[in-house]
Order: sequence, then structure tokens, then C-alpha cells
Amino acid sequence: MKQLLTITFLFLFALPGISQVDFFEGFKNSSTTNSWSVGGAAYLTSNNGDPDGDGWLRLTNGYGQLGYASTSSPIDFSSGATISFDFAIWGGDGADGMAIAFFDGNESYSPGSGGGGVGYEVSTTNLFAGVGISSYPTSFSNGNQNSVSIRGSKANGLPFRTAHVPGQALHFSNNYPRPAQDGANFRKLILTLSPDRILSVSVQFGAGNEGTLLIDS
Repeated sequence: MKQLLTITFLFLFALPGISQVDFFEGFKNSSTTNSWSVGGAAYLTSNNGDPDGDGWLRLTNGYGQLGYASTSSPIDFSSGATISFDFAIWGGDGADGMAIAFFDGNESYSPGSGGGGVGYEVSTTNLFAGVGISSYPTSFSNGNQNSVSIRGSKANGLPFRTAHVPGQALHFSNNYPRPAQDGANFRKLILTLSPDRILSVSVQFGAGNEGTLLIDS
């Protein structure tokens, strides 16, 4: 399976006392604006498969790979936050998926297991929460295919919380070409965290459409 933007896409979770700011990273160029660590099979595609200045963060390029990007730049979630990014998953048989993980930025990130763990499970890092997009029946999603799911903190054993299987595809397997980003196959994940730590997850299906609420925890 080929994926753009994250098997594990990581943000620092809620450091108090830091001014609230917009945190943007487009991954369109051959270097990042903010402090990011790109590792495993992941790489930036600008001038490396895509036109210069019009690249992506690509996580994997084939079977048996795990790629990730992490940042420990402080992000203050005390007043709530909205995190969104475009993603594309295509090719192969759909396995396995990706996760967005929130971790303690006082620690260095160490990726967990690939495959069904989608980089979140078995990590040695102090993880607070993870949101997964599973294009295959992964262990992260408790076996739910084509799903969005949530797992809890490492301190609590990374418990499965919930999953939602939408009526539309989150991935395009069987060697489907890269989904066009201006049409019906465009996908955007939108995470909204309230000040009292209520997490909602939406997906935008198709360019120009509103996000569809899938999970409101």
C-alpha cells in the first residue's frame, strides 16, 4: 500500500503555560518549516517524485514498511485545538493504515510496531491518545476495516475506545492511481479537541464538501 501523510503523525500533547498559536506544516517543500523528525520509510516528495514545492509527506512506498514524522514543538491544547490534514492511501491490498499520536514531548519518540499496530502499539514513548485510520482489519482498530478509531494512553495499556466505519472509502486499493485532490476521492481528517478533552473526529469526503462527523467521544 502506498500512503501519503503518516503511518504515525505525532504532536506534543498539551503543555500548559505556552501561548496559543497556529501551527502549520504543509510538507510541500524539500524541508519543513517547523522542527520535524522524519524517519523509517517516510520522506518528503518535493522534487523527489513530485514537482518542486508541490510535495507531500510520504510514509511508505511498498509492503512491510513503517514511516513516521514527529515533532516535540510545544503545542498548547489547554483552550482546545483543531488539527486537520489531507491524506491519501492507495495501491496494494489496503494494508494497513496510519495513526496520529499525542505524546509527551519531554521524551524522544520511539515508533511502535508496524502492520496492524500502525506505529502506535508497543511504542516505548509516553503516549496519551491515538487516532487511527485503518484501511485493513488492524489490531489498532480492533479489527474494523475502513474505519476511524481511537485508542487510549500507554499508562492505561493503550485501550481500544471506539471505532466508526463510514459508508465511503477511506482508501483506494488494488493499484488505484493516486486519488485526485480536486475531486470526489479527496480526503481530509479533522480532529477537534475541546478544553475539557472531548475529542471528535470528522472526515471530509470529496473536495469542497463539509466534514462528516464520525466520532464524538
